[in-house]
Amino acid sequence: MGRTLTGWKPQLGGWGLIDLRNAQSVDPFSLASDELIEVTDWELLDFAVQVVKQWLQRKGFEIMSTHSNPNVDPNI
Repeated sequence: MGRTLTGWKPQLGGWGLIDLRNAQSVDPFSLASDELIEVTDWELLDFAVQVVKQWLQRKGFEIMSTHSNPNVDPNI
């Protein structure tokens, strides 16, 4: 991205993403597949924290902070 007089603009075509390994343009859709990939423990914890946080907020509770570090308790 580069800043111009009218705002931020991509400096390259397409998505403006570069593969640092080979300096080639990257199209995220070409990297997608139908392969099933199991979520990690961290991803599952992060998802759970988000779900519980949103539920508590809908019930009127004030959330002071959250995190998804599996080595630190509590997470909310």
